[in-house]
Amino acid sequence: MSLADLIPAFRRFNRAYTRLLETLNERYLRTEYSLAEGRVLYELATRSKPQAKEVAEALGLDAGYLSRILTKFEMSGLVVRAAARQDKRAAHLLLTARGRAAIRALNVRADKQARAILGGISPGQRVKFAGALRAIEETILGSQPEPPTIILRPHRPGDMGIVVRHREQPQTAKLRLLYVDPAARGRRLGQTLVAECVGFARTAGYSKITLWTQSILTAAHHIYQTAGFQLVSEQLHHSFGKDLIGQTWEMNLL
Repeated sequence: MSLADLIPAFRRFNRAYTRLLETLNERYLRTEYSLAEGRVLYELATRSKPQAKEVAEALGLDAGYLSRILTKFEMSGLVVRAAARQDKRAAHLLLTARGRAAIRALNVRADKQARAILGGISPGQRVKFAGALRAIEETILGSQPEPPTIILRPHRPGDMGIVVRHREQPQTAKLRLLYVDPAARGRRLGQTLVAECVGFARTAGYSKITLWTQSILTAAHHIYQTAGFQLVSEQLHHSFGKDLIGQTWEMNLL
């Protein structure tokens, strides 16, 4: 196919696609948010302590436009800013409990929309469709497809059987257990879960969050350090038939 033939086909597809997903409507997925606002919420929910510059670059948004969106989110109680430890002039953007609820609602609506569109095609057509999506990502976007979207859901019956939480002081939150199923590892879920815990502790009004771990768990240490935790003490102990070094890590939230 010549380029002259491909251009009108490409434009025709774009017109049909935006109509199919109703992206031209002022309200994205019939919510109170625009498409741009929905995408900003998604980036804030899937990144660990992002800054405005990082979000603008990821979405290709004008800095002034993004600033107006973030101001709206702050006034609506969806986002709070926390000063960066390395540079007090910069700020991390953190979703509040209301902000996390908003992105969960958007994800539910987006899944429902996709299910309605894709549910009517046969299994064979789905394979063909998935191949076409991969081809677009590889040829036009120049990148490999992203891994499936991770959605943090409320716990379900059975989940609490492997999770035990303790609160030792009224103003101190404790990260008791960080566990990622082996089948889901290698996708930065640990960072996402820790960021969610820290965000919850901040919005709940805790002044400090603490955790206890072992010195041999170096991969976990990297996650904690990246999130902003600091090692405050170590203790020798004998557990699981071995001599180990327990570590206490803390993060001040105020």
